[in-house]
Amino acid sequence: LLPEEIDRALDRAQLQEVRHLYGDDRKLPDSPLAYGMTLKIHADLLPFKRSIEYNSGLYNPQSNAYGTGPYGVAVFPADFLYPVSIVTSAGQTVKIVSEDEIGIRLSSTLRPPTQARPIAVFGGRGDVLGFDVNTFNRMQLFPEGGHSGTFYYLKRPAAPSLSGTVSGRVFTYDAAASTQMEWNDTAMDRLI
Repeated sequence: LLPEEIDRALDRAQLQEVRHLYGDDRKLPDSPLAYGMTLKIHADLLPFKRSIEYNSGLYNPQSNAYGTGPYGVAVFPADFLYPVSIVTSAGQTVKIVSEDEIGIRLSSTLRPPTQARPIAVFGGRGDVLGFDVNTFNRMQLFPEGGHSGTFYYLKRPAAPSLSGTVSGRVFTYDAAASTQMEWNDTAMDRLI
C-alpha cells in the first residue's frame, strides 16, 4: 500500500471509532457504546474534547471565527464534529431539539424557552449579521439573545499524514511534515 492509502484508511477508521464511541446512530437506542457510559470511553475521546465560552453580546463574525451572535446564533469552530453539551452561565443544560419540535416549543404556553431554560436547534450554514459563515456549522439558541455559557463538543481527529523521502529502498521519515494520530495507545491498537 502507498502511504496516502494508509493515511486514508486510518482516517476512515478513526472517524468510525469516534462515531462508535460517541454512540452509533445506526444502532440507537440500544447502541453497545455511547458517550459518557464508561470512563474508558471518556479516556479514549479525551484528545478530542473541546469547549468554547460563548456570549451573545461579544461575537463579531468579522473578527472571530466562531462564537455567538446577538440573535442567539452560535457558530461552531471548523473542527466541530459532534455536540456533547451546552451549559448556560447559570448552570442549566440547554436542550437541543429537532426542527420539527422547535415550532411546538416556541408556541408552547407550558414549556416555552426562557433565558433560564433555553433550547437550541442545529441550523446549518449561512450568514450572521451580514457576514458569510458558510464554511462553519451553526446553531440557533432560543429565546434569541442574551445567552452566555459553555459549549462542549468533540473535534474531528486530525487526518494522519506520513511524510518522508525515499532514496533507493530507504524511506526517511519527516516528523515535521507528518501529522500524527491523536489517540491514546489502547485506542490506537483498535484502529490499526
